[in-house]
Amino acid sequence: MRLSLDGHCIETAARRERARIEARLLELDGPDSALRALGDDLALLTEFLRDTDFATLRTVRPDLDGRAALTVELRRDDAGRITCYTHSSR
Repeated sequence: MRLSLDGHCIETAARRERARIEARLLELDGPDSALRALGDDLALLTEFLRDTDFATLRTVRPDLDGRAALTVELRRDDAGRITCYTHSSR
């Protein structure tokens, strides 16, 4: 799952992406694999938003405050925790 940060922080980017996925799920009438992939992404984002202390995250990772254009990849590590990997967008 990738999020684009450019002018807004990681929390806002995650909330926007979750809203986009929810809207897409409501209009999707297609193969089960597409539904499943969107459902997996929605579950990941929902857990990330529910369980993350964003004030602390932005303090520890100031690069996630939205001032720099970054792409953030959310992944589960081997222990099942959601981790953030950043890539420069420029």
